Amino acid sequence: MAQHTKMTVSRAINESLSIVSKYPIIVLIFLIPAIVSLIGGMAISGSATSAFGSFDEGVLQDGNFDTFFPSIGAVIAGSALLSIVTRIVAILVSGIAIVMAADAWEGRPVDLNSAFDFMKDKWLLLIIAAIIIAILEILGVLACCIGYVVVVVATVFVRQSIVLDNYNITDSFRNSFQLAKQVWPDILVIYIIYIIAAVILGIIPVIGGFLAELVNGFFIVAFTLYYISLTRNPPVEPQPGV
Repeated sequence: MAQHTKMTVSRAINESLSIVSKYPIIVLIFLIPAIVSLIGGMAISGSATSAFGSFDEGVLQDGNFDTFFPSIGAVIAGSALLSIVTRIVAILVSGIAIVMAADAWEGRPVDLNSAFDFMKDKWLLLIIAAIIIAILEILGVLACCIGYVVVVVATVFVRQSIVLDNYNITDSFRNSFQLAKQVWPDILVIYIIYIIAAVILGIIPVIGGFLAELVNGFFIVAFTLYYISLTRNPPVEPQPGV
């Protein structure tokens, strides 16, 4: 693997700030899964209120659970479906953000429609990769909390490998691991900063969840720039004429 000059943590964050301030759409699209979750959650909450309302209106007295249990089952199924849909939307949004961040960094036009078209053939791979990562993270938590951190660090560049370099599933995990093991201290630092920022903003009433999503988008940009620095040769500076 060719050697490239990696970014420092501070430069990755500073350059990301510069890009998202110039192209705020890159992080604003991360509000889409949050909005989907909010609207779906409101609908499910209404169904749950209705179900428990019927329970309070005499289900126990009459002993008739024929309408109560199906209603609760529908609420549980709806919650599970909403979680899956929200996760899929978040995965697709992150892929589009990776494309736009790379375009911004490499001097190409940043366009949402173009990024969407670029991603069309890679969505399935991203979803499969996300499922594998989720399973590994669960296993990491069960094994030990440090196992979860190892999985996060080792798989941090899987999405970028698929989106920017057309790796298949197996090679994207291998590439991410090979890169991460070289620079894991920096990845860990960036990840800790991300967790701290997301937690602090996440506890703000009402808008905290939305702010946390924006933070998530920002750090996907940061990891994308870091990935590019590891896998691309820096631009050649023009030489002065002799």
